[in-house]
Amino acid sequence: MGSALSTLLVTSVVLISVFLIYQTNLVSDMIIIDAQDESIERFAELNQTRLKVIPVATTTLSTFTSRIFYDNVSGFNRDIWSIDTNVPNISDTEINITGTGSAASPAVKPGNANLIYFEDLPKPNDRILDVGLLGPDGKIPPGAPTTVLDTNLVLLDDHISNMAYSPDGTKIAYDKYNVANSKYDVYVMDADGNNKVNITNRSMHNDTNPTWSPDGTKIAFESEIGGFSDIYYINSDGSGGLCKKTNGFFDGYNNIAPSWSNDGTKIAFSTDRYPITDYDIALLTSDCTITETPTRITDANDVQADPDWSPDDSQIVFQNRVGWDRDLYIIDIIATTTSSTQITSAKSNWPNNPDWYSLETCGLEFWVENSGSNSFFSFNKMDLYLNFFNATEERIKLNYVKREASVLEKVLPGEWTYELPEFYDDLSLNDIYQQGILNKGEYLRVSLKLPFRASNDRTGMLIFSTDNGKTLTSKFTNNLVRHKNNNEIYMKCGVGP
Repeated sequence: MGSALSTLLVTSVVLISVFLIYQTNLVSDMIIIDAQDESIERFAELNQTRLKVIPVATTTLSTFTSRIFYDNVSGFNRDIWSIDTNVPNISDTEINITGTGSAASPAVKPGNANLIYFEDLPKPNDRILDVGLLGPDGKIPPGAPTTVLDTNLVLLDDHISNMAYSPDGTKIAYDKYNVANSKYDVYVMDADGNNKVNITNRSMHNDTNPTWSPDGTKIAFESEIGGFSDIYYINSDGSGGLCKKTNGFFDGYNNIAPSWSNDGTKIAFSTDRYPITDYDIALLTSDCTITETPTRITDANDVQADPDWSPDDSQIVFQNRVGWDRDLYIIDIIATTTSSTQITSAKSNWPNNPDWYSLETCGLEFWVENSGSNSFFSFNKMDLYLNFFNATEERIKLNYVKREASVLEKVLPGEWTYELPEFYDDLSLNDIYQQGILNKGEYLRVSLKLPFRASNDRTGMLIFSTDNGKTLTSKFTNNLVRHKNNNEIYMKCGVGP
């Protein structure tokens, strides 16, 4: 009886505690944090009298980047180039970003513009290089260190290994020559080059050109046997069976260079199945249970190859070959026409292997005023959380990153940084700030960046806490009018107002 009563009492206490927290969220702007969450215990004694938030009018951390990376052959040199698709005259933005003469098959990590590429050296010395984060201009920063992820990829002439990041950026798929069966197989490794796994390992086939499904569970690839190529896909860990999406070996045509759409429903590829033309771009659904006829989206007496999807799946970039001339083109697949637009100029002599990369971010910036009597410091030890007013009451903790001068673009999604005014800041009458210390009446400017969020999911509560117990909360909103009228922090995303 006593044991049962104790259990009932404990259960009642737990239920009451949960109820009180729920009620608090309903009736107050103050957020009560679960005391069992050790990483934010300091919020147990909330005190809004010592710190004050002052919104910043706008933020530079709200960005939309859309660039196409590709390799370009000029004479005996091959380099990685990029082109900006956000401007009216796209071809005016072509830039060579490697300049080594031996770089091919670029792949850019989703979310943070980390570049890897195939370094085409005398066989068998070729390798995959990781050159780290690209700058805001799409270039490799001077002096950037490189990391070798794999070596001895190619043993056959006229082959360039292709690679692709997984959607979450933690894995890389690529094709590599397998000495054991004298064929190419698709491998998957961790993004740092560890844990390499051959996921196809088929003795009769050359398996190349891997592309990930957007959920990261499958990899489509091109497989050649007997002189004909088909499109397959497999679980990304190599388990289970194969899905064969085309039947070129029996029908006598080739299907090459697959690219999975960002919504996961379609696979674009290049095929010579149509009469008169050499190769055209076509589409198939990604459903392996459906037998279907591909949808043709280009119609020209040339070779169209190497398709890749735009971020919103409305367009496809591809390589167009006319004799010895090659250029990149974009086609609008939503339109009813099969006409396309050339985007590269004579500067790009022979572009190949386009990789369409995009990054859209949200930003928040605000001033923190020390309105108390004591100074505080150790800013890098401060905690910064965002609690979103959505169905799950999602809470995000942001990671601190040291700010490099005034280059805010190096702040990545999920990170925050700070800046102290140098002197005579317009918000303060104090003379000169002491580096690393915020005295009474002084201000700290905080900047943070998040991955893109839908317009109806950009409101919530900022929770900000120092390591000596000073804590504040403040609402943030996606409503520009409310931001101006109520002095709330404004979350800006993409290139909107």
